[in-house]
Amino acid sequence: MKLLLTLTLMLSSVAFTQPASSGVIRAKDAIAAAHAIKGDAEKERAYVAINANSLQDGTDVVAVYEELDKLPVGVLTRPITPAGNIPSVKHLLDVLADARQPPHHAAVAALLEKENSKLTPKTASDYDRLSRRADRLYALTEAAGLGQNMQALPILRAMRNKGGQSGKYAEAAIARLGVDEDLDKMIEEIKKDPKSLVNLDGFGLKGYQRILKELNDSTLSEDEQNRVAGRFPRVVEREYLPDALALLKHQNPHIADIAANTIGSSVTSDDSDIIRGMLASPNSSIRNKGLLAIDRLWNPIYIEDVLKVLKHDNGWAQSMAAHMLGKHNVKESEAALIDVVNNPDSSDGVRKSAKYALGKMRN
Repeated sequence: MKLLLTLTLMLSSVAFTQPASSGVIRAKDAIAAAHAIKGDAEKERAYVAINANSLQDGTDVVAVYEELDKLPVGVLTRPITPAGNIPSVKHLLDVLADARQPPHHAAVAALLEKENSKLTPKTASDYDRLSRRADRLYALTEAAGLGQNMQALPILRAMRNKGGQSGKYAEAAIARLGVDEDLDKMIEEIKKDPKSLVNLDGFGLKGYQRILKELNDSTLSEDEQNRVAGRFPRVVEREYLPDALALLKHQNPHIADIAANTIGSSVTSDDSDIIRGMLASPNSSIRNKGLLAIDRLWNPIYIEDVLKVLKHDNGWAQSMAAHMLGKHNVKESEAALIDVVNNPDSSDGVRKSAKYALGKMRN
């Protein structure tokens, strides 16, 4: 209570202009008031009073940035203590990352330009400065990408071209901006460079559709297709599953496997037909992904499907089926599991999984 009263009184003494009905303390004024507070713990809490709603325009964005820039070198490497200022650093970085609205765009772009200046570390202090700058760059690139800040695109491209960790931050922001020219360039990099680490996730649906187009391009070599397939999203919205399903029949088994992995991670409890179709595939990798989907979504409606795998499949799928029946305590599978244990043709791995399942049921 004493802290809030102190902060309120200090803020009331700071001259600033804001809409009478907003009830929002401007970031630059909150920072000024925080500086006047004595005591690390109290100052810490005052910083936390600054939030994204304080960022009324570019002036406030700059104020938060300058506050981060003033912090002592090495602050991020110190142990966290109740009176330390590391929590406020993290909080102010989060506030800076929320500078997404159009009134903030010019300030974010200008600060990115400033941060992109070259620094060659020579001392431990320089490395600390690099660490602090990397955090500020991450916050600023997040703000640029999530805020669709096209004013920042030129500097983001320059940052990406320079490489390094800040280049990866810039790449993620560029992808979120979704410009076709950048997507074209990244796709070409992926196709040509086996060591490329380009991440297309930020492009969202546009990136997904472009990957599908490339995977169905018969003029690409198998190596190029495999590189592009490596960027296939791990999870997709249910409405986009049909495109992934079509890839299960792709002549390139690597692409079919990647598509199966995405489908298995994306299906929901409403997709029993898709899951059963995967279990019926002649491709063992696709069957395996179907089993993993059943395990993730477990429902008794799949008991007969899993029992069928246990009795008629082999290798990993059979072991996984046995494991699942035990994990989900399917008592009616006991006889089938005993048959697997006693079958001389069962592999050691399958027999071990069946014994595990029986043990789970009997304990």
